[in-house]
Amino acid sequence: SFPSGHSGNIFALATAFGLNWTLKIRGKQFKLAWILYPIALLTCFSRVYIGVHYPFDILIGGLIGIFGGLLATFIVNKYFNDINFLKEKKEYKKM
Repeated sequence: SFPSGHSGNIFALATAFGLNWTLKIRGKQFKLAWILYPIALLTCFSRVYIGVHYPFDILIGGLIGIFGGLLATFIVNKYFNDINFLKEKKEYKKM
């Protein structure tokens, strides 16, 4: 099936999480993308290895996923950055 849904999904998640989250190892901070992109590449390789996709399917699915991850990151950072999901702010109007 064209394009690969597995590669699209894994690259979208790797892009969105990798650009927004950092990991602290031995006092140094790294973008999580340094861990997630190799996992995404292994997932894509496995799809070709077991014969369910051609490399072109993986390439297009991965590009769609990267674009989707970048778009989601842009939208969240631009429009939802000020929302605090941990605290619920309740304001009631008195009539």
